[in-house]
Amino acid sequence: MISIRSNSQSQSVPLLNISKHTHLLDVAFVGVLAIGAFLRLFQIDATQFWNDGAGTFNLAYDVIALQGVPVTGIHSSIGTFTPPGAVYVYLLPALLGSPTLGSIETALAAIGAIALTYYICRLYLNPVIGLIATLLFSVAAGSVTYSRFIWQPNMQVPLTVLLIAAILAGVVGGLRGWLAWALPFLGLVIQMHPVTASLLVLIILGWVLAPQTVRARDLVIGGVVTIALYIPTLVYEVITGFSDLHLLLHAAGSKPVIGATVFHRFLDINSLLQIPGWAHSPFFRMLNYAWEALLVCSLLYLALRVVMPVVEAARHIVGATSWRARAIGMLAWAQAEAQSRWRADLILLLWPTVIILVQIRHTTPIEIHYILAIFPAQFIALAILLYDLGTSIPRLAATRRLAAVGAVAVSSVLVAVVCITQIGGITAGYLGPQPRTLQAEIAGLAQAQRLVTQYDVDFVIFQLDYETAAPTSYMLQTSYLFSVPTQIVSSGNCLAGAPSGSARVLYLVTGDRVTPWESILTQIPGVHDLMGNLPAGEYYRAYVVSPDQVTEHLRSFDKASFATPISFGGTIVADHILQVPVAGQSPSALAVETHLLSTPSAQPFHLLYGLTAAKANSNSQTAVPESMYCNITPWIPQQRIYY
Repeated sequence: MISIRSNSQSQSVPLLNISKHTHLLDVAFVGVLAIGAFLRLFQIDATQFWNDGAGTFNLAYDVIALQGVPVTGIHSSIGTFTPPGAVYVYLLPALLGSPTLGSIETALAAIGAIALTYYICRLYLNPVIGLIATLLFSVAAGSVTYSRFIWQPNMQVPLTVLLIAAILAGVVGGLRGWLAWALPFLGLVIQMHPVTASLLVLIILGWVLAPQTVRARDLVIGGVVTIALYIPTLVYEVITGFSDLHLLLHAAGSKPVIGATVFHRFLDINSLLQIPGWAHSPFFRMLNYAWEALLVCSLLYLALRVVMPVVEAARHIVGATSWRARAIGMLAWAQAEAQSRWRADLILLLWPTVIILVQIRHTTPIEIHYILAIFPAQFIALAILLYDLGTSIPRLAATRRLAAVGAVAVSSVLVAVVCITQIGGITAGYLGPQPRTLQAEIAGLAQAQRLVTQYDVDFVIFQLDYETAAPTSYMLQTSYLFSVPTQIVSSGNCLAGAPSGSARVLYLVTGDRVTPWESILTQIPGVHDLMGNLPAGEYYRAYVVSPDQVTEHLRSFDKASFATPISFGGTIVADHILQVPVAGQSPSALAVETHLLSTPSAQPFHLLYGLTAAKANSNSQTAVPESMYCNITPWIPQQRIYY
């Protein structure tokens, strides 16, 4: 016979009568939400607008312009195409043609996650825990940073909170139908980042702990909706012969590494402060270290809250003679209505745990955004720890009041300090050297338009690095049109020349690293960076160059011309070998002057062309060849290209 004996525990007195003061806590939460909203919307016009976010916006723009249906998102780090969920998420701001609105959408989704966090804590834990958790969620640097710009991983947090809310509704609240919501939420959050697939464990666990809340129709409805979310991806995979699957299998075939990188990323993303230059002091660093230690302790404490009742319950299962009988007894204990709080603790503990544990063994480098989906589980855990510490204060009313006043005073000072440093960090990051913000890009494009008129420019060529190619492409398509032909070259291996012999070219260059060709441009007499100190900082470096200046600077080699121009595939023609003087280098470097004979036929992903060069020694032995690719949009026949 199996019997489960309840374990009566002494109840600590809370700091305040929750039922009596709930309305005050709700009012306080409104203030907390206002703080979180301010930190996420402050200077949102200076938002980051980088390659991934701009790539998503470019796809959304193409959907609108071509009136099509996207079947993929942007490229992932391993070369596969991501599902198109983020494209649909950002479709409205792309339709309105405003990256700023896209960042506002991200911020509003994060603010909604804060509000939902308070709601589920208030409903399944208590309002005090909810208030503390949302305050931490609102002001912590990591949660603020990753809620202020367009990026599909940033959408992991609000979608994960929705998923957890659905699971808790069934596991703790006993609400039927939760599975029909949880499965599509999981499908959506996986489209934001595949590491969140590990959260399927929570859905299965929820089914086991609350089987009475799951109906067959919930599974059917949730499964059908989830499959529908992936129909575009399935169509693409079938058309391409499951190309992404082959890439995934190739990546999975890499030698796995077992290490603690994910724990370092956990600490990195959980920094309390965005420390601006003026705040680099031992005090702020120690505050960050204390915060990180407190978060780790809170998760360990939550683990104790889960493990200790299980151990205690196991001791009181008597009469069981087999493991099967004991397992049935433990399952009955876990499913009992009296254990609803324990089930909530278990879900909250496993939420960050599974995301971290699945990344201990990895085949690709662990990036900081791979664990974004743990927000705000660690803040709820810390709120539980602080609340339980508060309830352990002696019963003397005067002591409790003094402790409450002291806690409010200290936390208010800390929140003020944190908010001030967050604001300082945001401002310092956006106005620093070579910023990559939307505000800086807009200022640079406006200045470039003025330079076109001021210097009577005939052609504009953007020589861009990886992070700025997609943002500039989007801005040129939607907002900033130049009065002269415009071209984007996203490679430092080549220099696109004037399409005609008399055209003056405005080169707009980005990147922290000065490429060899930009270095050559700056050596031409009379050529220098024309971008002054813009209000938002310099996004582009600008040079106006005439064809004569290039010709005079690039000296012909001893045998300058080929006997006959060499044609490569009927598209590229090599005309001359040139000597290129490079500062600090002797002898001069060699360059090949080419021109485009014609525009290549339009083929999917046909964006690159290039040359492969190799050196031969005196014994006619060929060295390892080096390929020099040049990504140009659009192609212009007869245009000179220098390698």
